[in-house]
Amino acid sequence: MSIGSRVKQARKLAGITQEELAREADLSLPAVARLERDGITDPHFSTLAKLARALGVTVSTLAGEEVEGLPKAPAPSESGQSEVGAEMIKRVNRLPVEARQILLNNLDSLEHEYLFS
Repeated sequence: MSIGSRVKQARKLAGITQEELAREADLSLPAVARLERDGITDPHFSTLAKLARALGVTVSTLAGEEVEGLPKAPAPSESGQSEVGAEMIKRVNRLPVEARQILLNNLDSLEHEYLFS
């Protein structure tokens, strides 16, 4: 999977448009669109850092060095996801990127507490 594909996947999982991503990352809309279309195959590290921050993932995730940071979220109809799960995803996707990162950190803490205590 290319960097552009990973950026697009992370953006869609975040529930934001290219325009919103460009604004959050302080990049131009054409730059985000070109990157997602693989028109930019070797973006500068500072660009990846801005995108990662805006998407709430790591640069390693966007570069394809880390699998965990970018989970694949199947569509509710394909996964047999409950209505509660689908509602949770909708509500999380409406949050700003910063709030989603806080939520992810809290989930990490809860998971660690319940799995390792």
